[in-house]
Amino acid sequence: MFSTGIYANAKTKTVYASIFNGTVNRTGSSVAWVNGRSSALLRETSSTGYHALWSLKTTNGSWDFGEYSTSGWYDIPVMSYVTDTNFNAGNNTATYQIKFPLASGTVALTSQLPSVNNASLTL
Repeated sequence: MFSTGIYANAKTKTVYASIFNGTVNRTGSSVAWVNGRSSALLRETSSTGYHALWSLKTTNGSWDFGEYSTSGWYDIPVMSYVTDTNFNAGNNTATYQIKFPLASGTVALTSQLPSVNNASLTL
């Protein structure tokens, strides 16, 4: 059973948003980039190994988004697809892994890459 309301903990200066019907609800607000971690709806406060922030169930598996803080992947967000078969068998195997490189710019599908003076582009 879920309760609703906004709850505050004065000691930790934490405000909890209302939860009902299995959803999290909170009025959004605009903040400076530097304050993103302080105003995020979901926030983890430490990192060790692979840690997922959210998981989205699909018909035959799930897309999981997190960060892997080991083996040269430091600070690189990663999205992984794991099949139900691998999950249920305990196989630590991702069918797809998409790393988000630490660079400014636009993420595009390869079919959406712009042409540069009719030159070929290899990724």
